[in-house]
Amino acid sequence: MNPEKIDLQWFTEILSQYEIDQLLTAIDSEGNKISNFDSIESFEHYLLDRITIHEKPYGILNKDVSICKFFSDKNENLLEDIKKINEEQGYGNIKIPNTSITLINYSFCSKCRTIFSFNDIINYYKNPVQDPIFRNRANQYREDTRVYCNNCNTFFIPSLIIADGKPRNEVQMLCRAQTINEVEKYFVLDA
Repeated sequence: MNPEKIDLQWFTEILSQYEIDQLLTAIDSEGNKISNFDSIESFEHYLLDRITIHEKPYGILNKDVSICKFFSDKNENLLEDIKKINEEQGYGNIKIPNTSITLINYSFCSKCRTIFSFNDIINYYKNPVQDPIFRNRANQYREDTRVYCNNCNTFFIPSLIIADGKPRNEVQMLCRAQTINEVEKYFVLDA
């Protein structure tokens, strides 16, 4: 497979390392599925009420890069603006079936306050600003979790809000390729 030719549908699903770790515990060492969740309610409870732990940012280029944090910023108006833009564009505000949970990106440039919709973030991850530290684009797709603001030439790291009508939790937003990269790291480090 040509590393420069990436199937862009890989950039649609989002999980944090903590959620990946929890979901992976549902598979035993022989690949048999065992469940940590005995009902959809227990899954919903896990996402909404889990203890928020301080997670270090994912990705290899996150030093001195601001991270969007709703619970530090508490900017309800900004969150509502992002939700509205997502609705207008028909992207984001992802409802998890059979639950009250909605996932909402919380993505804006901390320097100039430019709002990035879910569609903006996904499109950026499909075609990031090329960084010469990466030998090829495939490695950058997997390991560069930053987003670049063209308005002020600043990088930031987007977040994802877990809500049930009101914000309840947040995690760093990763595209699907980055999520897969973190799962692979988990298995290599755990082996």
